[in-house]
Amino acid sequence: MKNTEAAFAMEGSEFFKRIANENFKKWNEVLVTKDPKKVASLYADDVSFLPTLSEKFINDLQGTEGYFEHFLSKDPYGKIIGETVQPLSDTSYCHSGLYNFEVGPKHDRAIVEARFTYYLYLETRRARCMENYSSPLFIEA
Repeated sequence: MKNTEAAFAMEGSEFFKRIANENFKKWNEVLVTKDPKKVASLYADDVSFLPTLSEKFINDLQGTEGYFEHFLSKDPYGKIIGETVQPLSDTSYCHSGLYNFEVGPKHDRAIVEARFTYYLYLETRRARCMENYSSPLFIEA
């Protein structure tokens, strides 16, 4: 690999790490609004979505909003435990790893440990999710 290609790859990686962290922070901020339309606006209209707390495969805006109506009733707040951010192009990246979600009433919060993979693309410096896979971690018996 040429030095200029290596520098571009490193610069792109740092850029997308920053964007991924900003996007996750924004996602948490929007969750607090409890507005499923606002949360769904962070996703592409034709998203491929396998949500954390659902067995459904969602691939449209209506389904995304419906899922978040249910999810937001649990007062979720996410925290990334470990992550990898991989640039895919000048305008897209893959963000994957492990996160914990606190859910439930303030006096009785539970932790959902989960894995995630998001494919996002940039729209004028705003990332929109085009694919989201997330599932709870299971402990082997």
